[in-house]
Order: sequence, then C-alpha cells, then structure tokens
Amino acid sequence: SGEHGHGPNIPELMVLSIWIGIAHITLGRLLGMYNHAKQGHGHHRTLAVMANFGWLAVMWGIIIAIWSVAAVPLMPDFTGLPALFTAAGMGVNISMIIGGVLILVGIAFIARESVLEVIELPTIVSHVLSYARIVAVGLSSVAIAMVVNFMTFDMFINPALENFTLMSIILVLVGLGIFLFGHVLNIALGLLGGGLHSIRLHYVEFFTKFYKGGGIRYNPFGMKRRFTTEE
Repeated sequence: SGEHGHGPNIPELMVLSIWIGIAHITLGRLLGMYNHAKQGHGHHRTLAVMANFGWLAVMWGIIIAIWSVAAVPLMPDFTGLPALFTAAGMGVNISMIIGGVLILVGIAFIARESVLEVIELPTIVSHVLSYARIVAVGLSSVAIAMVVNFMTFDMFINPALENFTLMSIILVLVGLGIFLFGHVLNIALGLLGGGLHSIRLHYVEFFTKFYKGGGIRYNPFGMKRRFTTEE
C-alpha cells in the first residue's frame, strides 16, 4: 500500500482517531459529572461526581504517562524532559510523576464510590482504542476499491485492449460490470459500516459515561381521558 501513497499516513490517521476518542470520552465524563452534580442528592452525589472525575483522571494519567516514555506522532512529546530520579533503571521525569499521581488519585476516587468498579479499569484503554475502528472502516473501503480496480483493469480491460479481438469486447463489458458492481457495493458497505460503527461509539463508549434512562414510560397507543368518559 505504500507505493500507492496510502501507507505513510496510516499512523497519523490512527493517532487522529485516538484523539477523537479521547475528546469524546472526556466530554462524556464531564457531562456525567454535570448530571450527577445537578440531579444527585447528598453524599451519593458527591461520590458520583468524584467517581466520574476519577475515571477522567485515570485516563489522562495513562495518556500523560505514555507521552513521558514514548514519542507518539501528533501528540505531545515529554520524553525529553530531564529525569528527576531513576526507578527500575528508567529515568522518571515530572510528567511521569503527574501521570502516576492522576492514576492513583483517580483509582482512589473510583474505589470510594464502589470497589468493584476498579475491575473495569482496563476498559479505559479499550474504549479509547475502540475509536481506531474509524480508520479501520476507511482502510477497508480503500482496500476493496483497490481490489475492484485491479480486477477491472489488470485482469480484464487492459489485457483485452492489448490484443483487441471480438472476445475483447466481452472482457471489457465484464470488466465494466465488475467495476460498477464492486464500487456501488463498496460505497453501500462504507455508508452502512460507517453509520453502524459511529452509532456503536456513541452508545457504548460515549452514552455510558453520563446517560441514565428515566422519566415517563413511553406509551404510544395509550390515552388518558380527563374531561370525557368512554361510553
């Protein structure tokens, strides 16, 4: 894929999708803090707000810690900061300390609301990485398009035009059929896949951070009479 010009940009696209995930999940946690602060009551409200802040702190603590030990494209690079001391043969700089403190404080806030929630800590990484599916869906469409073009031109049209005969007309028509059918199907799959994956990211990675079902049960065919009676 590199010779077609797609390869070198894939890491940047992956990082960009991760940035979208970080921003999306951060917004969800902030909305969760706002909802609990507005709708909660007493001590439970305080614990819920602190727990949401804890999830946010752990996520950003992990991110800052990664920036401290590895240079990631399109992200801040803290690897060049001077080491304050050495631990386990590795220099520890100020950003690594900040990341570690955020992780520990976040875990403490989460555990204060519910110790069992600590088991869900690995989902922080999995939810952020889940946004890489945005790039995967796009790359799959590119790969299918390349295969369709290869089959159309390299297997049918180009060989047929090199030695043009009556059979060449049939080969060209078959190639055009593959071209039209393949790309129409690819576009349809791209639209369907992109929509489904976007909905999944909203409902699983985003809504679960703040949305709680409630209110009045939906009753589409019900009717309460107030001023009349049924005969």
